[in-house]
Amino acid sequence: MASAHVYPAAMKTILTSLTLALPLAPAVQAGDHKKPAPSSEERRIQDVKKRLDETAQKITSAKRALELLTRQQEHNAKSLKQYQTDLANKKAAAEKRGREDAAKKRAQEEVAKKRARDEAIKKKAQESDAAKRRAAEAAKRRQAPAKKPQRPAPSKAEATLASQLAATEKAMAQLREQQNELSEKRSAIYKQLIEVRKRKQAAKKKEADARAAKSKADQEAKKKQAAAAAAKSRAEFLKRFDRNRDGQVTKDETRATLAEEAKRRAAEREKAKQKK
Repeated sequence: MASAHVYPAAMKTILTSLTLALPLAPAVQAGDHKKPAPSSEERRIQDVKKRLDETAQKITSAKRALELLTRQQEHNAKSLKQYQTDLANKKAAAEKRGREDAAKKRAQEEVAKKRARDEAIKKKAQESDAAKRRAAEAAKRRQAPAKKPQRPAPSKAEATLASQLAATEKAMAQLREQQNELSEKRSAIYKQLIEVRKRKQAAKKKEADARAAKSKADQEAKKKQAAAAAAKSRAEFLKRFDRNRDGQVTKDETRATLAEEAKRRAAEREKAKQKK
């Protein structure tokens, strides 16, 4: 759980470094087609991906351990159920033998009663009182409520299986808590990765917008320079050939201007020859 608090601080440091480093990044040259070396941000993204993979592996291991404990619990539950079934069968067999013994005993008592009645008929009064007492005692025994069978104490094997079942349930609960913690940790790391990617895309977009704005400004400046040069050239052309200053140059004006300039150059050459 301590590492879950370290990751946000580390990612905050990474994002701060990226924010400070992006404005200082050199512009990409137009003719450079070499693959750039991975930046520190990409390396950090790879580290985050690696931690995500490790977290996924831990979750997979926890799931496997949970499945193993689940199968072990099912096996223990089946063993306990089989033991309880065998114990119930033994108990039913014992109760059946008890009922059979009671039936035999009741049959023997009926025979004894019949013999006693026969003896009572023979002996009349002497055995009559004894037969009545025995009959009264037998009736009392029949009317007495039957005792509830006591539940047998759990055997050693049953206690062992019950203890194993409780331990398995406790371990499963701990694994569920661990799995929930790992899932929360994975979600936090994934959110950090998404944030880093968003910041990277925003930085790239900002850099692309800056390049586009600079290119547009350069093009506008070139257009203005070209327009100024064209205006200057036209002004010089008009100044040279537009003799009547009407803003238009005719063929006659051009021929007259060229003829005048040719005469001027010829006169300058004559002057230069005379000086020599």
